Amino acid sequence: MFKSIQGVTCYYEPLNEAAWFLLDKTTAPLDQTHIGVDDYRAEYEGMEDLAQWFDPGWAHQRLYMDETAHAPKLERYITELITRAKGRAVLQFNHVDFRLPWLRAHFPDAHILHLYRHPREQWMSILGKGAHIGLDYRIGSGLEQSPDGFYTLEWARDLRSVFPMLEPAGRHPYELHYLLWRLSYSFGQAYSDKSVCYEELVLDFENTLADICKTIGLNDVDIAQLAKLNQGKRRMNWPEYADDAWYVGLEARCDRELEAFFSHVSPSEKT
Repeated sequence: MFKSIQGVTCYYEPLNEAAWFLLDKTTAPLDQTHIGVDDYRAEYEGMEDLAQWFDPGWAHQRLYMDETAHAPKLERYITELITRAKGRAVLQFNHVDFRLPWLRAHFPDAHILHLYRHPREQWMSILGKGAHIGLDYRIGSGLEQSPDGFYTLEWARDLRSVFPMLEPAGRHPYELHYLLWRLSYSFGQAYSDKSVCYEELVLDFENTLADICKTIGLNDVDIAQLAKLNQGKRRMNWPEYADDAWYVGLEARCDRELEAFFSHVSPSEKT
């Protein structure tokens, strides 16, 4: 959507370990489920020098950063992308959920737009990237890769020092996914200028987009024209994996763990 708005430069996943600025169109990977997108790295063209500040570890290491975190290379890298943008810069991050306190502190003039999806539907989306996972599957205590083919295990292992309930051993991968979703959602609600539900964007595109544009000060946008890009999924797919009772059982257990953890956090720490 943002790639189609005149006067906007939209950078796709700036922290992706693929390092788009070092690739050309023939070597850059492309997810065929991303409808209407055929090139992730066009906006990074001619920016090979960004490699001096880029760290591929950003995708799965030190995922939690508070306001005081020291990250001069990350700050310089983001600043360079903003400075070099033609017109308004939009950075579509997928790795900053738990870095929003740092981003808010170091880029106070930026608008933060938080997009979230129904947790069960997001689970169905990432399942397509890996092997089939049985309902009774449990993660071992070793260093196996995420069975869902996504970042779930890597994120849990990095963040468990901050959120101990993310210890993977013995859990079904959906539990980790749901815990990460709940925590990510909370950070988005706390630090964004506007939080948008994917399902609402798909079902009520024009009104939702109008509200987004108003919030971030993006004027003269042809919303009716952009509505033609709306090809989001409109039906629920999660029952294809398990019934409601299965999801509810795992989600309720995770909710209790989160409640117990945050009941021991002081009000000043919660804010």
